[in-house]
Amino acid sequence: MMFRLTLPALMVIAVFTSFCEKVFTAEESTAEILQGSMIWAKSAPPDRQNYVLFRKTFNLPSQPQQALLHIFADSRYVLWINGRYVERGPCRFDPKRPEYDTLDVASYLQKGKNVIAVLGHRYFDDTIKTEPQVHPHARAANPPWTSTAGYCGRIMKHAPGLTILLELTNEQGHKTRLSTGPDWLTKAKTGFGPSPWIWGSIPDRIDARSTPRGWTLPQFDDSTWEKAVRVDGSQWGRMHARSIPLLRETEINSLTVLEKPIASKANDAKWIWHREKNYPRQKSPRWSAPEGERFFRLTFDLPQGVTEVIVHATADNEFDCFFNGHKIGENHGTIHSWTNMARMDATKLTQAGRNTLAFRAINGPYGEASDPAGLLVVVDWKAGDKSGRIVSDGKWKSTAKKIEGWEQRNFDDSEWQ
Repeated sequence: MMFRLTLPALMVIAVFTSFCEKVFTAEESTAEILQGSMIWAKSAPPDRQNYVLFRKTFNLPSQPQQALLHIFADSRYVLWINGRYVERGPCRFDPKRPEYDTLDVASYLQKGKNVIAVLGHRYFDDTIKTEPQVHPHARAANPPWTSTAGYCGRIMKHAPGLTILLELTNEQGHKTRLSTGPDWLTKAKTGFGPSPWIWGSIPDRIDARSTPRGWTLPQFDDSTWEKAVRVDGSQWGRMHARSIPLLRETEINSLTVLEKPIASKANDAKWIWHREKNYPRQKSPRWSAPEGERFFRLTFDLPQGVTEVIVHATADNEFDCFFNGHKIGENHGTIHSWTNMARMDATKLTQAGRNTLAFRAINGPYGEASDPAGLLVVVDWKAGDKSGRIVSDGKWKSTAKKIEGWEQRNFDDSEWQ
């Protein structure tokens, strides 16, 4: 295959059929070409969240002098060329102004056979019929909350789509273009499961056994994959070039895991809160509570020779923590600080026999919203060859009234709930 010269304005640029089926005029802009080149997988359910694999193989007579790749996806993309990871995106956008990324990919291309491979993720799911347990931050930021609002407060409801334009220039200055179209191949069955609802992020659930091995490589056999179908690009507003720089990614190697991840620790614990009086909205303590402070205590026994007691805790929204009457930590950060568990060392305060862990937890306001509320605690202790774990659960006691000495080890909490 050979590169073709760019013809004068208003004339036609011939694009090889091994690249794509479309023919572009010289006056067409990048945005217009992307708008008219939107594709998705035919077998991907149109009303459900789904992940789709895309591939396009093509041959080059030589490595191009310049290669710019413009790409946009709704909701997300991850891009590889010839098996090498390139980029992920796009920038978060409003459907009235979608922004595409422009990448210099000349160093990823080679003489001979090449492949562009993309993982596309359509995040919104029209089949959700019940309201998720929504944090007030989400409810206050996006009123009114509806049952079809999807999974994430960062992604808007929209049709899925992927569009790419690759512009190549050889040493003689000859230019050719490759764009997405029905000649691209797709696979809607992947190892990616539906991403769960989380307000501020998009977690991936991956079963690598179900993803075709080597699917990003040029030599991969995609003969059983289905052809892509065109998507009406007018569903998005006019395309615009990305208005902020690309995010930087840094690969970190040689990491050492020092201890069990906090998230794994929290799996053993339960969110708890004080059961309110005369508060009908509190169907369960965790998910509905009035604004204000509540007090929690747990008394437990530790053996002789304790060498370590570490408390991990968080509260929605704030807390002060006391061990045997001594304050060992707090969290009075931002409205989002409840998403991180604080680490507190209580080793020097422990006693053989009876010990008490006490919390003052605060459910703070966020606009007009103040639910939900919760306290989450994990305590790990070691004594010689023995170890144990204490977690927040139904054994804890609580009250809404602050009483002098409530945090002390010998305080009488028999009248607490």
